[in-house]
Amino acid sequence: MLITAVCCLAFVRQQQTTPPDDNPFARPTFLGIYKAHTVYLNGATNDPSQIQGQSVRYEEIGLCNWSITDGGYHGIPCHRYIGDGKWDYKVSKRNTAIIDYHTAKYTMEYDVGLDGVPIHSESHFSDTSEETSKTIDLVADYKEHEIDETLTTDGVPQSAQLFPNFEMTKFSNMFKPMMSMGLIKNPSMDCVVLHPYTGKPYFFKLDVTAHFNGEYFFLPQEGYAIKTTGPEGDTVTYLSRQGQILEMDLGNQTSADLEIGPSGEERSNWKSFNLSDWNKPTDETNPERPTYHSLAIPVVFDHPKMLFPVPCALTD
Repeated sequence: MLITAVCCLAFVRQQQTTPPDDNPFARPTFLGIYKAHTVYLNGATNDPSQIQGQSVRYEEIGLCNWSITDGGYHGIPCHRYIGDGKWDYKVSKRNTAIIDYHTAKYTMEYDVGLDGVPIHSESHFSDTSEETSKTIDLVADYKEHEIDETLTTDGVPQSAQLFPNFEMTKFSNMFKPMMSMGLIKNPSMDCVVLHPYTGKPYFFKLDVTAHFNGEYFFLPQEGYAIKTTGPEGDTVTYLSRQGQILEMDLGNQTSADLEIGPSGEERSNWKSFNLSDWNKPTDETNPERPTYHSLAIPVVFDHPKMLFPVPCALTD
């Protein structure tokens, strides 16, 4: 069997719902980023011996949001990715007990041709910290054998031609879906994207490592755990059999959770899933559930930390 490990997710956070869109590619994906903190219950005393239990408090520290529409770039048909995100973080001032609070933000746009090769991409980053660049703007145009890019750091532009040591078809290979109709077709994927801070190729890998069943939006869910392995951070993405990213484990007690769930009409036809049906397609096991098209995966970049949507096909 392809999947040998089973993990269970206990999703209990109340979520917002929204009506479905006639164009599934236009449905926005909105992930809230949360940091879990353990809270000890000891009444009004600070005496550790009086601790009577503990609970978990979730602090919202950021977001990752994107949508995909059909469009064109200079007359070339393409899928257009529009997204934005932020990450709040704190840093101890050197040689002091003072804590500084900062926010890193970005906006992004990717125009990907119908063959899966990018045509144009840009990202615009800003940070309130003095430890990093205040602004980084990366604009790239993809040619047959090279990439023309301009990296502007704190207002100073640098233009260059990048000649990758890989074929441009490596981008299109990222659009061979890992999953189709709830069945894994490609259990691994080698990926590359231009790093939004440096403009250099950033290589990472996706691997299906397990399947899960649990509850999210107070509905039964089942799907696959996809591990992202990269030089600046590893994550685990939980993808439902219907093709929807539900949650991401970002490590260090931090997760990214889907904030917009199925509408009331979709929920009424949800029904259950038989655990003996993992090898059957979704149009057979749960034909009335809505299906989604996950054509991006959020990737962690560091210094400062950011969750950034990268175009690729988790589902068809």
